[in-house]
Amino acid sequence: MYAALTDMVSLYGEAEILRLGALDGDFPDQVTDLRVEARVARALDSATDLIDSYLRKRYRTPLETVQASIRDAACAIARHTLASTGQTSPSEDVARQYRTTLDWLGQIARGVVTLEGAAPVAQASAAQFQDRDPIYDTGAGGMW
Repeated sequence: MYAALTDMVSLYGEAEILRLGALDGDFPDQVTDLRVEARVARALDSATDLIDSYLRKRYRTPLETVQASIRDAACAIARHTLASTGQTSPSEDVARQYRTTLDWLGQIARGVVTLEGAAPVAQASAAQFQDRDPIYDTGAGGMW
């Protein structure tokens, strides 16, 4: 995973993570509650998969070194996922951050933005063809 529960708490605060980690109005007392940890870990795992789907065309995934921008992107995606439960929908701020993150990942996929230090995907070699003049000229009835 490109981020952890501690990254989510650092970015959004413990109260926000507790609110997002609640199921059916059952608010845990601590972010270390196993239910919160499990929900956040699942959302972060899903976020990592989504990020890799954008990156794998240009970079080897999973990334060996996780840059802060990728960690923050994983947190933004996970936050949106957690806020998108059956009974709630994400706030406009959360939805905007999610869209911005996906736009940025799209720019990486298109090569507009690069990730410094990330290992590029090795370019596959392919057969190369070259047009040449024909050796034999069959139009004149002879070999040459």
